[in-house]
Amino acid sequence: EGIAVGQQPMFMFVVKNFGNSPAYKMRHRTTFSFATFPMDESYQLPNVVLRESPEVSVPPQAESAGQLVGGSPLTQQQIGQLPNNVRVLIWGTLRYQDTFKDQHYTNFCFFYVGRDPTTGTDQFIQAPIHNDAD
Repeated sequence: EGIAVGQQPMFMFVVKNFGNSPAYKMRHRTTFSFATFPMDESYQLPNVVLRESPEVSVPPQAESAGQLVGGSPLTQQQIGQLPNNVRVLIWGTLRYQDTFKDQHYTNFCFFYVGRDPTTGTDQFIQAPIHNDAD
């Protein structure tokens, strides 16, 4: 999982509802690309069509797991050509409906920093731009 030779890139992530009411009809559009790290403030996300996940409802203070799989299996040459300052960038938009049936969104953008060998979970750090919500 993550980035490995001979495998499709695959990332596991968790979305948490920090609110006191359910997030209804929650869905996300997520993809990944490669970007220079640290990120320049003028960086523009690639213009691509993102597939939308199925809708789920997330109770207050609860989590919903997501998975991102994409692209062709990577070769050693492809991974070896990545400069040390290039990282995987995972980004997209999460949409949901609140208790009053108002629609909301959250745009997110995170760098993948690897897998924690102790817990086996993917680790991310928030990018300095392309993170906002209504």
